[in-house]
Amino acid sequence: MNPMTHGIIGCGLRRWGHGLMARVASAALILAVSISVGCGDDGTGDDPCDGVTCSGQGECVSVENMPVCDCNSGFHAVGTSCVPDACRPSDCVHGYCVDPANLLECQCDDGYDGDRCDRCADGYVLDGTDGLRCVLDASCDQDPCGDHGDCRQDGAGVSCDCHDGWDGSVCDRCADGYHDEDGACVLNSPCNPDPCVHASKCEEIGGAAKCTCLEGYAGDTCDECAEGFVNEGLECVPGPGPCDANPCPDLHPGEHRDRCEVQGDDAVCLCDFGYDDVEGVCTEQVVCDPETTCASHGSCTGNGLECKCDDGYDGANCDACADGWEPQGSDCVPVEPPDPCDPNPCGAEPDRGRCVATGGVAVCACDEGFDEVAGVCVPRCDVDESACAQAHSSFGWIVSANGHGALVVNTDPLVLPDGADRDNHRYMLFVHPYQTWGLNGSGQQVNTRDVLYDTFMGLRVDGVGTWLDGLARDYVGYYGQDGIPHWVQTVDGLRVETFLYAPWQLGRPSVVMLTRVSNPGTTARQVSLYSVQNWHVGNTLNDFHKFPDTTGEEIARDGTSGGFMEKAAGGAVFHYPLGTVGHYSAGAAGSTYDPWLRLNAGLDLGDVASIEAGDNRVCGFQAPQQALEPGQTAWFGVVSAFDPNKDSTTLQQDVVAAFGGMDAQQVLAQAKAEWASWRKPAPAGLSAAERMVYRTAEAVLRMGQVWETTDKSKGQILASLPPGMWATSWPRDMAYSIAALVRSGHYTEARAALEFMLLADANGYKTFDHNGSQVGVGADYRISVCRYFGRGMEESDWNADGPNVEFDGFGLFLGVLGEYYRASGDATIIEEHWATIRDEIANVLVGLRAGNGMIRPDSSIWEVHWNGRQKQYSYTSLAAAKGLCEASIFAGDKGAASEQTTWEQAARDIVTAVLANAMDGDFMAQSVEELTSDTGYVDAAVIEAFRWNLIDPRGAEAAATVDGLLSGLVVPNGIGLARNDDGGWYDSSEWILIDLRVSGALRTLGGETDVARADQLLDWVTAQARANMGLIAELHTREGSNYDGAVPMVGFGAGAYLLETWQRAEPVTPEAPCGITW
Repeated sequence: MNPMTHGIIGCGLRRWGHGLMARVASAALILAVSISVGCGDDGTGDDPCDGVTCSGQGECVSVENMPVCDCNSGFHAVGTSCVPDACRPSDCVHGYCVDPANLLECQCDDGYDGDRCDRCADGYVLDGTDGLRCVLDASCDQDPCGDHGDCRQDGAGVSCDCHDGWDGSVCDRCADGYHDEDGACVLNSPCNPDPCVHASKCEEIGGAAKCTCLEGYAGDTCDECAEGFVNEGLECVPGPGPCDANPCPDLHPGEHRDRCEVQGDDAVCLCDFGYDDVEGVCTEQVVCDPETTCASHGSCTGNGLECKCDDGYDGANCDACADGWEPQGSDCVPVEPPDPCDPNPCGAEPDRGRCVATGGVAVCACDEGFDEVAGVCVPRCDVDESACAQAHSSFGWIVSANGHGALVVNTDPLVLPDGADRDNHRYMLFVHPYQTWGLNGSGQQVNTRDVLYDTFMGLRVDGVGTWLDGLARDYVGYYGQDGIPHWVQTVDGLRVETFLYAPWQLGRPSVVMLTRVSNPGTTARQVSLYSVQNWHVGNTLNDFHKFPDTTGEEIARDGTSGGFMEKAAGGAVFHYPLGTVGHYSAGAAGSTYDPWLRLNAGLDLGDVASIEAGDNRVCGFQAPQQALEPGQTAWFGVVSAFDPNKDSTTLQQDVVAAFGGMDAQQVLAQAKAEWASWRKPAPAGLSAAERMVYRTAEAVLRMGQVWETTDKSKGQILASLPPGMWATSWPRDMAYSIAALVRSGHYTEARAALEFMLLADANGYKTFDHNGSQVGVGADYRISVCRYFGRGMEESDWNADGPNVEFDGFGLFLGVLGEYYRASGDATIIEEHWATIRDEIANVLVGLRAGNGMIRPDSSIWEVHWNGRQKQYSYTSLAAAKGLCEASIFAGDKGAASEQTTWEQAARDIVTAVLANAMDGDFMAQSVEELTSDTGYVDAAVIEAFRWNLIDPRGAEAAATVDGLLSGLVVPNGIGLARNDDGGWYDSSEWILIDLRVSGALRTLGGETDVARADQLLDWVTAQARANMGLIAELHTREGSNYDGAVPMVGFGAGAYLLETWQRAEPVTPEAPCGITW
């Protein structure tokens, strides 16, 4: 090595640093610069740094034979002088200078503030031990470090020791060398984050990133325009470069100077490979040179000028790309076959968004965590193994509702309920979502009618007809977890899917029925799709009777729309085809033109347009026959909508406005899009099975709400959907539904439910005679003391033991009103209904306190009918305290200081009274009376004392109560819990609401075994729901864990599930409300 060169390089390394590089870059001298350090003669002549002192605050270096000052820290170059920076490192005690050269401005480190970063920022305090060092002014109990750091005491405050990949005083950002991916800090790698600017892919090769540039781009990171492309804004577009088209052959004809190269902005003509430039003349080489003979892409064989080309190159001089390779800049790269998965063509079917390239063809596979069942992607049971082992299908119904009616389908034809007045319960369409409208003038209940007897599809395959009703189903579930029942069947080798649902596009009771038939075989099949509609819209025996007969039904086809209008005494139904109609028919059931008989005989429908009034009229449509080739699909469908007042004109207009001109495939896409627009983001961390149950539960919450604008029905949320027997609205069940709607971001629905209770009829039990005594609420009140008829009228479920009169609804309403107000920020509902909230709910609740400070005896959560059995239930008092506490918050925000003080004090006093009157040591009892008698006082409803933070959820009372519930109420499956120890099958069954609420209490307790038990309960509910189409039951049978009670449950099932998944995903540190002292 030349010693002089070695000396220069060594001297240069001592002064070469980031500061110089930054200054060289700022001088735009970053391309092909030649730098030498002014520390001695480099043997090239005059040194441009001679006499340049850089003001004694730096050292001169030569840059392209010009003197440049590399200044010391705190100085910057101006010409050949080093002048002081406007901002020096010492000026920013705990920070750095934003623009050192020009501006005295500091960017402070976390925790520091002030012009010089020399004092503690808000929320920080001097540690008291180390001079000026600021630490968080907090307690580790407040969990200031979140999920990404560990808190430790540090002098007068605390500090966070961040987990790997996290940084910041509260561990809230990614550390150097890491980057954010969906809320996680991930270690950087050569291709992550992706450095390639305009590339089809990034590959890690030898520890470095290699970018495959898109057409038109070049450079290591594909951030330059390739030859033949020019900048146009932020893109490279084809453009005439200096070498486009190659000018060299015309400029130097016959001179072997045809090779064009862009140098700067000019085209330079170079000698062809195999020729050397000898004094301006391209002369054929006589000696092989790998660079100039073989274009740097081959080697000399030793046989004259013969080249052996590298892989990918071809031609005598290795200056062309071989077959299967293509030019990229000056290189040849393998031709990448087109990626069939780029862009990803998948995602049209639910949970099937993973594209797999197989033999150059895109195959849409199930998402991770899902398996294929009958062509449907179904989530695996990916929760607790023991829960998955015990979970099983035990519910044979599926429901869809649109706020105006409820469609129910029996999915197991072997399990049909008996009924003297109905021999077919496979299909039901209730003309209201709720089961009872109210009372008629004679005091008789007016029950909701079921007007749907049969509606299903059939198909003719190669001349053989088959109706789909009653055929085995290979799969049943909700399509994409939306409110769209979907099942798969097989008919003569064809895959047949049915979608049957209540559409949100129509604000009336209605049914959409769609069928998709696919040919997975290898030969074409002749296929025609059929429908049959058999509705019963005649008379009912009385208002209590649910099932109309078929008396006086008539059907006529509308020539303009092509639909059938069916009418009788009980209303009108309009049947509208979705797709091209080949044939149609209307007739009497069992007659020549009955669609059922014609398809069974392999016949086309008879094109009969009407049938006169009579009994049991039916109609149907037939799609044109088509040759269904292998891999093809065919669609057909019908929408049927009901009007109770026989307003056929408006009915038909509504249906055509919603679906006119659409085919079945378009209608399904419309339904999917509508559901997607309504959804809110789910909590993080859900497994595939949990996501399926969560989304189904979210859909059940939506379907359980009534949107009728007649009477005072709008906004109420049912306790269960049909076929569950609790298709009725209770304030208590609604409270859990509203809480879930608020937590998941569905504020519109939450407000509608709250306003329903504010506007519905109540006050029927202010005073009433019971066993010769005048009892009741004792004041004008607004919230029903039991439940509501569908029309929005209070009802108390009075039987031989008297009514249910429950006082917990007042507190539950106020509690969820407060949660809605705090989450949504919507104060208008309180302003608009303030007098009602104050006088008919909150003040009524204050007045319901008994002499011992708890709420007076009532029926409470489990609805013990009054007959001397009403008690001072802990649950009712806890609900009162929760509600009054929430009410005091919005009263304070409203400026109602007197109410704020009164309600907050009442809440504290009620909690104190519960602790004084309903505790067995640290265990909370069901009621004062049962504790006093020392009989049967274990009741899981008291868990809300800790769920609502009224009593320390991590304290001794919480631990003892949870332990007592687990000891006394666990059912034989070893996982779930009964609701109490009162006995009887209902009380002793497993209650899913209790499973979920106890799960949350265990999770808050926080011990390792507590959290494991919490997970077990949530996993069990998830596994069972997954096995039952995502639906959640009211009960599991005590023996066998079969679905029982009302299914699907809304507030006590779907709502409770949403609340627990959100609590797990985003836990909140418990704090005592309303000045309560733990």
